[in-house]
Amino acid sequence: MRGWRERILLGGILSVAAFLRLYRLDLSWFYLDQARDVVIASDIASSRHFPLLGPLMFQTEASLGPAYYYFLAIPYFFVGQPLAGAGFIALTNVAAVYLLFRFCRAFFDLTVAVVATTLFAVFPLAVLSARTIWNPGFVPLFTLLFMYALFALVVREDSRAVMALAPLLAILVQLHFTAVSLSVLVLVAVVLFRPRVRGWHAVVGLAGILALFVPYVLHELGHGFANTRAMFRFIHVDQQTSARRILPMILAETLQLLPSALRGAATEYSWSRPSLEVFSMLYRLEAVLFCGGIAVACFLLIAGRRTVEHPESSRSRPYALLLLWLWVPLLILGNKRTGSWWYYVDLLYPSQFIFIGLLLSSLHRAAVVPDRARKPLDALGAGVILSLVLAQSFFHVVLQQKVDRRGEIVFDIPRLWIGSMPPPVTTVFCLPLGYRGELMRAFVRGYGVDTPSLLASHVHGAALGHPGEGEHLNRPFVRYLASKTTDDAPGHRDADSASKTHYLVTKGRVGSDHLGLYAIQAYRPVIDYADWSFTTDGRWEKLRLPATSFGRSLASGETLRLKGTLRLPSSREGIELAVSVIGEALVPAEDPARPWKSVFGAVSLVNEPPFQVTGARVDAELIPAAARVARENSRHWIVETVFASTGLLREGIHSVDVEVLGQGRLVSLDVYEGRSLPRAAAFPKASSTNAVVSAREP
Repeated sequence: MRGWRERILLGGILSVAAFLRLYRLDLSWFYLDQARDVVIASDIASSRHFPLLGPLMFQTEASLGPAYYYFLAIPYFFVGQPLAGAGFIALTNVAAVYLLFRFCRAFFDLTVAVVATTLFAVFPLAVLSARTIWNPGFVPLFTLLFMYALFALVVREDSRAVMALAPLLAILVQLHFTAVSLSVLVLVAVVLFRPRVRGWHAVVGLAGILALFVPYVLHELGHGFANTRAMFRFIHVDQQTSARRILPMILAETLQLLPSALRGAATEYSWSRPSLEVFSMLYRLEAVLFCGGIAVACFLLIAGRRTVEHPESSRSRPYALLLLWLWVPLLILGNKRTGSWWYYVDLLYPSQFIFIGLLLSSLHRAAVVPDRARKPLDALGAGVILSLVLAQSFFHVVLQQKVDRRGEIVFDIPRLWIGSMPPPVTTVFCLPLGYRGELMRAFVRGYGVDTPSLLASHVHGAALGHPGEGEHLNRPFVRYLASKTTDDAPGHRDADSASKTHYLVTKGRVGSDHLGLYAIQAYRPVIDYADWSFTTDGRWEKLRLPATSFGRSLASGETLRLKGTLRLPSSREGIELAVSVIGEALVPAEDPARPWKSVFGAVSLVNEPPFQVTGARVDAELIPAAARVARENSRHWIVETVFASTGLLREGIHSVDVEVLGQGRLVSLDVYEGRSLPRAAAFPKASSTNAVVSAREP
């Protein structure tokens, strides 16, 4: 198959890859790290800030180099919409699919190229990683560029490849610290195969490394190499931990194509049993083909070395490098003790599918296969590949539809973790990028709530999901939307009214538009948010609610008391108060039973909410609790307790007392009205058709 047929096939594969990575991209993951990255990248694009360090490395106090932020800034030179970053990363992964085809075509054969590219285009975990604004999203493209240069150097003995190889390694190390294993891979390859390298090519490559690390070096020179010392400190802590090394676990998961990670991303949503069984069967078959491909690569390596005069001949080198690509990072990652996330092995993409391509290509050419069986065998292989494409494409599309119907992304974190120690968090909930953007559009463009601080002080309800969202998660949307708001927008016509209006965001029944799962209720509050105080020891301190950065800790047996006032404009039957507490349990750093103590200091590792709102009173009268919702989100527990009073409250000022009992650090406190809101309250109506204004669902 040559010429136009090959181009048509490649075009079809790329079309599938692009569709899966861009389909409903508005439903992609967007959380604290993504908000930070969008803000920093936008600042670079607008020349407001040029960082010298990159993202903070998990489990450490050290940061990567800043290359990721500068790559992410590219789309924001042209588009301010936060979604642009997700689209850009998705497109780089489509480019990686194309590059994989060229790579396999250059160093293996067409069958390997078609099989590997097709499977990589639809592999669920690769697709999910490609749809998120995060630094691992750039890893597949730059890993392929790096391996292309390494193969050119070792297999073709093209000395010029060093000029690209060295800078690409510098970029990868700044994208994710696991890429350090690729430097070991280069060292092993050079020692084994001794490719000829011209001196000036090596100098150019070294100069590329130094140029790419200039920002990082400047930071370290100005800060006494604090970041580098933090990296080595983490390595020392990891190796001193009493847990066993994770090599057996990470090998088992990788050879099975990380099925636990896929379950962690998908099993929180309901699936029909037949579809799951078919999908799981095909997934296991793909893992078997992967392991078979490893065996074939080993055989071809040995056979290639036996059929030539010199063992280091280029005939065996592609298979040797492919095996090194797989095993060197795994052996280095397996040396860790604390544990590893599933995406740490993204560095192996797409070697797994090249192995499968080698297996099928070898079966096609094998001399032991009779001629009459060759065509049926080829048809069987094509049928398996087509079944995987259909099943995995269907899985991804249905998963996005389930996320849309649920209105949130849920990750079962223990399934995404590889290690003998428990993960530092359990479950993570997140509003998809599009949902959050539409909510922010309703606030900024419809209600005139056009600053993060105004959002933090005027928006209530646990639906947004995390403390400090008004200051962090919503900032990129507010900045973008506020810059697009014209002078005749509703919020700018009546800024004073907007400042006196508060908003309740809840998850309700499905409505008629895109935000039908969520409701925004605007109202004039009866709670006097400026007139609150708190105490734990009898000494009262002033407090303004919502307190999104409370930051106080409760010792065992301590009770936090809150007191404030209600100002009712008219009589009504009863009142409903919701008390929201967000915090984390604190584990003493000296507790030997908690292996995370050396890394995190104090973390949430409990199965129950560490706090409880034990009571609420209005005018000293105890109000019964009507409902309570508690769930863990990342390291924080979100506890929302609703108190309902059925007694008649007169017009005027009423005192409110709330008691919170628990042990740990309180991050956020809020008290707000529930369903029973003032009937005659006037508020500016949203002009956005995406805002659902309704009463709070029970």
